[in-house]
Amino acid sequence: MTDGWVRATQHDTNNNGFFGYVRMINVSPGQTCLKAWWNIGMYWLEAGVDTYPPGGSILRVGVAWLNADTMPALNLTPISDASADWMAITTLNPEIVQLSRATNVAWQINWSFHIDEPIKSMRRNDTEDTFSLQMACEFSLHEEDPGFTIPAWWSSIDALIRTPD
Repeated sequence: MTDGWVRATQHDTNNNGFFGYVRMINVSPGQTCLKAWWNIGMYWLEAGVDTYPPGGSILRVGVAWLNADTMPALNLTPISDASADWMAITTLNPEIVQLSRATNVAWQINWSFHIDEPIKSMRRNDTEDTFSLQMACEFSLHEEDPGFTIPAWWSSIDALIRTPD
């Protein structure tokens, strides 16, 4: 058996404003994802908004394990598809919130993990198909501000993959 690290990074892929998803790492038949670390981040900036922009909304992020042959027809998001096979899933709170009132009201919000988060579940691909680790994010909007959309997001996964001889 051979163990090796695989790294994937993506940005601004499948960004739909309130949700996004991207295939990060493929796991071939017979391979096992032994452990992984992941990170995701996004930002939002808007002027002329007097109330906290997303209101009482939450942002859920996760890494799903899914059959690569079903993608892109099947793309999972962590609120709409909460019962999917998630290797990691959590609510992501803003890391930085800035309000400027120098000339007008302007909000700048960054959501991200301070450091990479561990994925505590491993998966072995015992099928004939290729499986993927898919990074996804989704807002559950409440009291939304008109025009609230995320302009950009980024993600990374480092995975230790075991390949049989």
